[in-house]
Amino acid sequence: MSKIDALIQEFVVNLRRAIAEEAAAAFAIAGGGAAGVGNGRRKPGPKPSFAPRAKGGKRTAEEIAAQGDKILSYLKKNPSSGAEALGAALGMSTAEIALPMAKLIADKSVKFTGQKRGRKYSAR
Repeated sequence: MSKIDALIQEFVVNLRRAIAEEAAAAFAIAGGGAAGVGNGRRKPGPKPSFAPRAKGGKRTAEEIAAQGDKILSYLKKNPSSGAEALGAALGMSTAEIALPMAKLIADKSVKFTGQKRGRKYSAR
């Protein structure tokens, strides 16, 4: 192998390394964090008030009851609220609200008017 071939090979190795480092830095910055920090999936902000569960994990009865209490106290202050408004105010998705809300309706703690997405909830 000639001296020129060796220099070309060294250049190619250094170029590939530089490209890989630049790409990693660009992905880290695009993910919302500094280069090399975290995996960029979770944006910084307040931590959730509940313990994280495995994907598809079930909530405990205590967690559902606590969420129901939060929903009920919100509805006492803000009657005729929809599920989207509840979710936005409490930091929960409408899917997370569904089970505690069903339990509150069954217990007759909450009344509702309307159907489907137009449904409004109020505390009794």
